[in-house]
Amino acid sequence: MSHAHELITAVQSCQPARLRAVIAQLQRLADANVKHLRGSERHWQRKTYLDDRLPGPLDLTALHVAAKGYAAHADDPTLAQVFDTMVQDLLEAGASPWLEVGAKQLCGGLEGKALMTFAAGKTVAEVCDGRMPPSLSAWFAARVSENHVGRSLHATTKQRTEERLKAWRECKRLRDEAKAALQCEAAMERRTNLALAG
Repeated sequence: MSHAHELITAVQSCQPARLRAVIAQLQRLADANVKHLRGSERHWQRKTYLDDRLPGPLDLTALHVAAKGYAAHADDPTLAQVFDTMVQDLLEAGASPWLEVGAKQLCGGLEGKALMTFAAGKTVAEVCDGRMPPSLSAWFAARVSENHVGRSLHATTKQRTEERLKAWRECKRLRDEAKAALQCEAAMERRTNLALAG
């Protein structure tokens, strides 16, 4: 069983104590993996298993599942509190809310030309559909007040917009090239037909 599967199963059990036990087990495993490293290497080489993704097309992390669980059960105060507690536990243990799930590379074709675009995934906040857990809101509020995270968020958003605009321009260019090639081919065919008829 993968680490992501263990974490997600613990989240789906709606038992925060079970999730804490899995988190503690994974932290012990991460600590054991870096015992042989020296000094600063430990910081840079330390593996966190909290951001592991579930293999397959969904590409989920435990934090995404817990946040979506809160959004789905926000009307039930008991379940909402349980999922919010699990989101808080994951964030405190070091899970990243910036990870995107469901990012895809889309392939298509236009008149014989290959076309490649990138569909961005969804972060934890985007998965919540406007019903963000209070612990996640508090986590973001604490980080946004720090200037470097605010700038980082702005830079990420700007970069994403630029990438989408670049992909759109490339698609338009390929579409225009294909259209021009078709018009040229049609004109050549008309000239050939006129030459044969004349």
